[in-house]
Amino acid sequence: MADDYMDDYMKEVVDKLKDSKRRSEDARKEHDRTEEIKQKEGIRLWNALLEWIEKCCALHELAEALKFKKPNDHQFTVLLDENSNNVTLQVTFDAGECTISYVVNSTRVFRSPAAKTNGRYYPRVVGDKLLFSDGHAGDNVSIREVGKALLLLLWE
Repeated sequence: MADDYMDDYMKEVVDKLKDSKRRSEDARKEHDRTEEIKQKEGIRLWNALLEWIEKCCALHELAEALKFKKPNDHQFTVLLDENSNNVTLQVTFDAGECTISYVVNSTRVFRSPAAKTNGRYYPRVVGDKLLFSDGHAGDNVSIREVGKALLLLLWE
């Protein structure tokens, strides 16, 4: 009777160990899969963001006020020069972490108290798609929505 109890207990322990090992392997595979997606899609989406922001800055209606500069492959700056009020948006891509960081500097006398001066977009893999989240609301957004939000920071 005691041997049956011990056999059942040992079987339960072995089953738990197998389950734990399987969950660890599944988690490692999922982590590897998401990292591969971030590395593959991250730079492609960053380049799409660069191209889109540069095109927006070159639009006839905005070209007088917005100046786009790209000092290197992982950074760009947009300067809004409007009636002697300068606003600079500096955006950086960290390829290792797949994050997009921004800093806004302004010489405006009146600026919304709720205006963000810096922040970061974090990568989120949803299925096989790379999206971004600002970490606050937690909403997943496309790279185009990141671009729109970044440009709107110039007028806050």
